[in-house]
Amino acid sequence: MEMVSGRLFAVGKLLSGGAAIGLALFSLVAHGAETSRKPGFRSETILADGWKIQPATSPDVAPREGDWGKANIERGIDWRNAGAASAEGTSWAASDRTKINSLWYEVGFSVSSEHGKKRVLLDFPRMEGDAIIFVNGQRVGEVLAPGGEIDISGQIQWDKPNHARIFVTRDYSGISRSFQDDVLRYQARAAEGHKLPMEKWALGISQPPVLVVRPAEAITDIFCIPSWNFKSGSRRKRRGRTGRWWPRSSTKKAKRFWR
Repeated sequence: MEMVSGRLFAVGKLLSGGAAIGLALFSLVAHGAETSRKPGFRSETILADGWKIQPATSPDVAPREGDWGKANIERGIDWRNAGAASAEGTSWAASDRTKINSLWYEVGFSVSSEHGKKRVLLDFPRMEGDAIIFVNGQRVGEVLAPGGEIDISGQIQWDKPNHARIFVTRDYSGISRSFQDDVLRYQARAAEGHKLPMEKWALGISQPPVLVVRPAEAITDIFCIPSWNFKSGSRRKRRGRTGRWWPRSSTKKAKRFWR
């Protein structure tokens, strides 16, 4: 939240041409951060420990229960790094990791019923590859690279053990989009003059996911949308449930900046 607050403060100052509006905007965001830490309003739990891992072939083929290794999920570490997984005692301990294109991850978690009727989400800050999310044996949906959040409210059990299985792939196995549809990575890895063999593609969860519990209605993002042609700007707030936009005009402030 501190980083987000800093960005919004900079935007407010940029659009206003002075510090007063920036300070007001910063104060608004800081107040929101303080409120979010109050019990029962919003909860975030970083799922950094307890992850299991093993190679996969398809989201339709379940992982083998006795063949799990221990995953080390840290910022910037993916499957290609030697410290990304401990494979001791598994059937794949001696496997060439560059030849493995899909992985299973599994982790357990719990959600207290004291949160009431709130939404529960899994947020993946960074993902190397596309993923399919399963919670308590139910397929929830996809999270496409480079990451994002997915609502798991309908699959969790309150006050009981839950488990999430994440199928992550770099060869698009079982994913709704093809390599060509993934325009950014296709251009970087397969365009003429930029061919990168798949064994050099990153793979895996490369930053600890976050279990988020928040109200059913919540402001999830604030964006600044400046216009060079019209010398105007607007701030838009997006509500979490519907995704509708609420514009706030800032034309006068923008004019002072664009001159």
